[in-house]
Amino acid sequence: MNKSKNILSGIRANLLSIAKKVRGFVYGRLESQSATAAFIFLEIEKELFKSKWPVIIWVSYFLFNWGIFISFEPVDNDITNWINYLYFVSALSSTVGLGDVAPVSEMGRLVSAFSFNFYPAFLVAYGAMLVKDFWKISYKIYHGDIIVSIKDHIPIISFQRNRTNIIIDNILADTRREKRQLLLCFDKERYDKNPMSGIVSGKSTKTGFKSDKFLKEARIADAARILIDTGDDNYNIALCIIMRNVNPKAHIVVAFDVMHENAPVVKLLGENIEPVPTSMPELIARCIQDPGSSYTMMDMIDADGQTKYRLQVPEDFDGCSWDDLKRFFKSGNNKADAIAAGHKAGGKLEVNPPKSRCIEAGMFIEYLRSKRFKEGMIKWDKISQEHAV
Repeated sequence: MNKSKNILSGIRANLLSIAKKVRGFVYGRLESQSATAAFIFLEIEKELFKSKWPVIIWVSYFLFNWGIFISFEPVDNDITNWINYLYFVSALSSTVGLGDVAPVSEMGRLVSAFSFNFYPAFLVAYGAMLVKDFWKISYKIYHGDIIVSIKDHIPIISFQRNRTNIIIDNILADTRREKRQLLLCFDKERYDKNPMSGIVSGKSTKTGFKSDKFLKEARIADAARILIDTGDDNYNIALCIIMRNVNPKAHIVVAFDVMHENAPVVKLLGENIEPVPTSMPELIARCIQDPGSSYTMMDMIDADGQTKYRLQVPEDFDGCSWDDLKRFFKSGNNKADAIAAGHKAGGKLEVNPPKSRCIEAGMFIEYLRSKRFKEGMIKWDKISQEHAV
């Protein structure tokens, strides 16, 4: 009796050791390839082992059959060794039937005949459970019901049809951005699934953005930056207070419809709170990428102090090089702190272009200066003449 117990204990220990090694190898490979795949693997593992009955049935049937083989097979038959018997069961289950290990007794063959039906059927049923769990978990990830464990990410709280897609598109269009994962958080009552599925990850909530459940599942405490834009200024302020308490180190950008009333309130919470008007989605995207950008922008259009201005090169201007223009703007009373040249259509600005870049009539020039250039202050003909010399 003790001998049988020792044998069974040894088998159990060996099987567990093999299972742990296989599991560790599979998980390690998945984790190195994809965090999502590794997460799905862990979730499926959890689902499969919620009920132990399938494992108990398989192990019990395996041990029962092996006990019969030990009792009826000749001692010199390799199939009585539990490892060889496991190999035989694997060949039988897969319908390969290699025949290098096989029972020779009538009872052993009779058991094998029944096992031929049981093992494949069991594997098919168990495999169906595996596939079902895989699709269930994948569906939840796709629709934002669960997310893969992430950190140093950017939760975007709430989806606004008129601007959230613009904000996300601007962030993703920045090829030089830090590759932080965006997490679009949305209300399950308003949207059944992630409004931007296939573009960014999603996290739905039925309990609201203030709930502990949401804060934990969206990993707010691990976020690098947070965007709050629910469309309700008062709710935004309340969320801002909660988010700062959960994660005091994160830079929080808050979008307001009424800036002059709400911006001073959130600024009292700390320097890492940045209010931005909802009417400027491109600026919101820039603030998420480069904290403090809104302050720089506001300072540049402030009536007091250094301000950004734009002027257009006259149509009768004969042309000059960028170097000539820059030299003019750095001399005497014409001094400007910074300048940039734009295309004729007023398109994208070119900052610090090559010295030989040709400045033509109709182009736009933007400059930083304490005062605007008044009409007649810039001697375009003089610039053109110096260039000709």
